Amino acid sequence: MRTLAALLWIATSAGAWVAGAQADDIQSAIEAGDFRHAEERLRAKLSGPDGKPDREAEVALEILRRIRLDFSLSANELLAKLRKSIPDVTPDDIDKWRQAGGLQFRTIDGEIRYFNREPSNLYRFRDEARQRRGRAREAAGPTTRPAQTFVLTDHLAKVIEQAESSNTAEVGPLRHRVRYKLKVNDGHPLVKTGAVVRCWLPYPQEYRRQTDVKLIAAGPGQPVIAPNGHPQRTLYLEHVIEDASKPVEFAAEFEFTSRAYYPRLNADKAQPYEQDGDAYRQNTIERPPHIVFTPLVQRLVAEIVGDETNPLVKARRIYLWVCNNIRYCAELEYSTIPNLSDKALTTRKGDCGVQGMAFITLCRAAGVPARWQSGWELRPVGWNMHDWAEFYVEPWGWLPADPSFGLQDHADPKVREFYFGHMDAYRLIVNLDYARELHPPKNSFRSEPNDFQRGEIEIDGKNLYYDEWDWSLEFTSTPVESAPLTTQPVGPDGIGKLFLPSTFAPRDGTIDLLIQFHAATDLVVQSAEKAGLTAAVVSINRPGLSKSYEEPFGDPNLLGDVIRSSLESLSSSGRIEPPAKLGQLYLTSFSAGFGALRAILRVPDYFDQIDGIVLADSLYCGYDGPAEDHKLDDIKMADFRRFAREAAAARKYMLITHSAQNPPGYASTTETADELIAVVGAKRTSDPASGPGNMRRVTRAELGNFHVLGFAGDEGADHGEHVRNLAAWYALLPRQQP
Repeated sequence: MRTLAALLWIATSAGAWVAGAQADDIQSAIEAGDFRHAEERLRAKLSGPDGKPDREAEVALEILRRIRLDFSLSANELLAKLRKSIPDVTPDDIDKWRQAGGLQFRTIDGEIRYFNREPSNLYRFRDEARQRRGRAREAAGPTTRPAQTFVLTDHLAKVIEQAESSNTAEVGPLRHRVRYKLKVNDGHPLVKTGAVVRCWLPYPQEYRRQTDVKLIAAGPGQPVIAPNGHPQRTLYLEHVIEDASKPVEFAAEFEFTSRAYYPRLNADKAQPYEQDGDAYRQNTIERPPHIVFTPLVQRLVAEIVGDETNPLVKARRIYLWVCNNIRYCAELEYSTIPNLSDKALTTRKGDCGVQGMAFITLCRAAGVPARWQSGWELRPVGWNMHDWAEFYVEPWGWLPADPSFGLQDHADPKVREFYFGHMDAYRLIVNLDYARELHPPKNSFRSEPNDFQRGEIEIDGKNLYYDEWDWSLEFTSTPVESAPLTTQPVGPDGIGKLFLPSTFAPRDGTIDLLIQFHAATDLVVQSAEKAGLTAAVVSINRPGLSKSYEEPFGDPNLLGDVIRSSLESLSSSGRIEPPAKLGQLYLTSFSAGFGALRAILRVPDYFDQIDGIVLADSLYCGYDGPAEDHKLDDIKMADFRRFAREAAAARKYMLITHSAQNPPGYASTTETADELIAVVGAKRTSDPASGPGNMRRVTRAELGNFHVLGFAGDEGADHGEHVRNLAAWYALLPRQQP
């Protein structure tokens, strides 16, 4: 029996089928749009020479039927659809747009038939049609649309912030609960008493960022779940019809947890491939009919990649090319497209799977392992079935890429290129490959031979196509709390978020308070829990540089308002006997957060009240005079010097950590630390040690309660380690016994 790839070529291209004049006649008829003649010849072949059904003829006939369904619109039907958006559209407009390539059509049996999802592609690719629709909408007057409560780029920015301020690439967990139904059309002729119905429904993989899969219910029949890691994971149900008058319907309800994935990618850390390894060999080869290194593919790879050898750079160049050159369009059913990647590269259009297959094919041809992944996107708005890809680069392994989501409209390049190497948490991963056997195997020709999202169903061994059944998906997505804590806004305009670690321990109505500046609240929560803090904690996290902290806290009342609001909140919480009284007060900052401490320490009452400060790679300073003289600004350093002396005398506590970053034009955290070490008369000594986390300590300086820890690393990621390891700095704070 010939491969599925060859069968797909029968109906949609000039590819060879079987030898002989009869095959040439069928093929020529299909190319000419004479489907009736081709169907007559194929029906004559339905019984083979041995009397058995000719599977190839059956499938070819079915593909022709599917093409008819794809191109089901007559000119009058398309005109009626268009007039809903462009009331004055005419048949001449349709002819003009078709001849200009703006409408997808096919001539079948002498009649022009239009793609059933038009005019959606017309509005994507023809400015005139889109503008006329816009004018018609304006003339019709304003319409009320529900306000958008979910903005994708805002979500992506939050994911990046969480990942960069924590020590993990997987952040923002969501618990999804999905109910999926598949229902056969009422009155279907195959629905008879005693008929055997076999149904395959989509089911989640346990895969890296997608975990904790749980089946809630499924039926009718005993569910059979494909093993985890099966390329296309299914939940199989089998049912014998007892009453043909009742609806034939299958359903499955399940839960899973997914996380956004944002590894820190750096081309300098990409490693060459071990070309003898399975990941490389199996995922850099052709896999006809959809992954073929045609002359066009080879030419494009040479143009896009050139002489580049770095695998991460090569993959990124290909990703950007696909994003910029393969425009999204509503697509035909994949069972009627002979080669998905070639369709993308020749027409420069395609939907998510076609765009993804183009990326995979170009990557493989460039020597970058790549593979298919698909399922559903479960965003609060715009949910749908969806395909994307993965590519392989050491030391990260398999990385996601979604060229269909492409380049986001955002000023931050990290957000703009988020979907190269990263992924949001709103995904249901069902498939780790395409066109693989289901579990248990399905013998009839699948409705979707390549992908698997909507499900598959057959009755007494005969496949039911999408026009013979319907599906529905309902879901809820709930954030998974990162810690068993609730934050509460405190201070003017809720500038801070107050929470109580599970180890919070007041002393007769007296509470210690730690205020963290410039770190994601989720990370502060996790760090406080890990360190076992007995203090209440306030997180103040503002966008921008040090000025965004120094200016508001230049108001001498703001810190007092935050403290007062926190005590009032604690008094009414029921956790302590009111009124709450302040015990020890610690201020900690990362990076730009030192701006708040600089402003606060200028106020004498606050200086006296604060028991300790922590500066996690966080004390920068301008120069007084030319930068090459490296003379620190005395005014900006004055209060930090005073506090360092108090700590060295054991009257206060001060911890400074610093990286080896050397910013241009102003003093680094190493320089400011050296300044304070000299001021108190301490001495920096070599003290190599590993940790915390991925950090590598190289020096230490101590005197009394004044501590400086120097760490290696001069890159942004090394700077980020100082906030990812907040728990280690919190654990070093002096504590009062409850």
